[in-house]
Amino acid sequence: MGNKASGDAKISLSLLHVSVGSMPLVHVCTIRLLLALALAGLPLLPLTARAAPDFSAYLADFRQALARNDSARIASLTRLPFLFEGHQQDRQGFIRIYPQLFDAPTRRCLARTRPMEEDGARVIFCQPYAFYFRLEQGAWRLVEFAADGEDMP
Repeated sequence: MGNKASGDAKISLSLLHVSVGSMPLVHVCTIRLLLALALAGLPLLPLTARAAPDFSAYLADFRQALARNDSARIASLTRLPFLFEGHQQDRQGFIRIYPQLFDAPTRRCLARTRPMEEDGARVIFCQPYAFYFRLEQGAWRLVEFAADGEDMP
């Protein structure tokens, strides 16, 4: 299988042979290695070089679920078990306590308030709570809420 590339360089690819004009052997070997990795489905970048998931995309999803008052979707965007009033809540427990935690004024606040960065977390302050979001195992999650001490008497 051969194709004409720009200029006079002819590019020919196969599993055993790669030639690109008069390219040095070192470059040909590198191309073969990268091609083999790509064909094997292996990542070409180390895991540490990958970009972290975008918080803004997560937050948009979280806010859409709040707008629909979709407790099941919010549960899927939350680290479970979730601590509420001293008790660990599994998925069903979280869905049960959802109305207490996300009443209409809190949902409106979470939809409008800009998150702040704090110790690697994103925090949204909605009286009387602060909602903490962290990157957990490669995905953003609501991880906890706390009474906002600045608003307490």
